[in-house]
Amino acid sequence: INLGEILAQSGEVGIYGAALRNTGSINADQVVREVSGRIVLLAKEEVILGAGSLLTAQGGADSGDGGFIETSGRHLSITDGARVDTLAPHGKAGTWLLDPMDFTIAATGGDMTAGDLGTALVTTNVTILSSSGAVDLNGDIHVNDAVAWTAGSSPTTLTLNAVRDVNVNQAITATNGNLVVCCGRDINVR
Repeated sequence: INLGEILAQSGEVGIYGAALRNTGSINADQVVREVSGRIVLLAKEEVILGAGSLLTAQGGADSGDGGFIETSGRHLSITDGARVDTLAPHGKAGTWLLDPMDFTIAATGGDMTAGDLGTALVTTNVTILSSSGAVDLNGDIHVNDAVAWTAGSSPTTLTLNAVRDVNVNQAITATNGNLVVCCGRDINVR
């Protein structure tokens, strides 16, 4: 559990465990030119980014691209108010990889709200990559709440990549953004 602040400027933060909960700040922003920060939160079971969580791996003030943030576990829970930022004022935005076994974007009862996803997409590229391996989970991604974002001067991309199905049940609207959808079996758009 991180309730405070972890700071690794121009560095790498790696936190591994059976279950991880963050409600504090983890910062691996770039200070040295052309060196991007990296944050990896990897749990065997669950990663929870609670309200007040802030993960940053931004590019430098003068140059450089944004960094890389990974949250991986059997289950991910991104609660209201958790923020991720890989913005680069003078380079390309970095990437936030969410790597659960199943993932649902929903107003309630899901793993993340569309509002929080849209907020993240203003400052970072987001890749949701479901995996397989659990008897009770299929490796699906479900979009059950309308996702919308307006990227800044540098376009950002939402990538939905499921080992099995991607089910888009609500609209996805990107202004100055991109959408990539791929899967192992079906893409269902309703």
